Amino acid sequence: MRIIGEKLNGTLKKTGAAIQARDVKFIQELAQAQVQAGAYWLDVNAGTHPDREKDDFCWLIKTVQEVVDTPLCLDSASPEVLAAGLEIVKGQALLNSTTAETEKAKAVIPLAAKYNCQLIGLTLVDSGMPATADERFEIAKQIVDQAKAAGIPAENIYIDPLVRAISAEPEQGRELLNATWLISHKLAPVNVVYGLSNISFGLPGRALLNRTLLAMAMASGLGAAIMDPTDKHIMAVLRASEALLGQDEFCMNYMTAFRDGSLG
Repeated sequence: MRIIGEKLNGTLKKTGAAIQARDVKFIQELAQAQVQAGAYWLDVNAGTHPDREKDDFCWLIKTVQEVVDTPLCLDSASPEVLAAGLEIVKGQALLNSTTAETEKAKAVIPLAAKYNCQLIGLTLVDSGMPATADERFEIAKQIVDQAKAAGIPAENIYIDPLVRAISAEPEQGRELLNATWLISHKLAPVNVVYGLSNISFGLPGRALLNRTLLAMAMASGLGAAIMDPTDKHIMAVLRASEALLGQDEFCMNYMTAFRDGSLG
């Protein structure tokens, strides 16, 4: 299970303020803490200010890369911003993201191919967001076909089937898990990735729902999650799930986490 550390995101209040203030210490300590807690990638997102996003994004990448060698997940809705980041990022980046929307796919997939990136594809089409597992799967196939045609290997493709709030659509938990199974099993070695928190939007006890989704999603084939690796409670669920699913040889990661107190 691969963790994409979520905290270097300018839409988060403290991180956004640190980016605006060019607070190197805050950003670098946040990067290091996530790596030490087990992040495989660090998501870098400069926020939602189009007039300064490119400058903020490049500053953020350079600042993080001064202190960690961990691969970066470049996260922006703007192909122009992603392209600027790809000019300075070190190593193989994970590009977040493309969709099956015509213009977005035309702009982002060639970027991923040109720079030999791994690529996240969101199951969105020009007509909108799918509701069912089958619809998500069909869109995933479109993205995979487009990416492979551009020369991106299947194992470098991550599909995000889009988490929707069960408070408004109670069936969406099951549809998401079914989509996770379909994509991870029928399109293998394509991977499945998503963030967890949208599932619990509008409900009390959100952390409990998010942790439970993580365990169920891992059993359905989730290969990566955008999450906070410094949260001991959710990391405890992740390590326990790896052990139960046979993804942790001789349960070594679980036992190590227990001994060092990181299971919470």
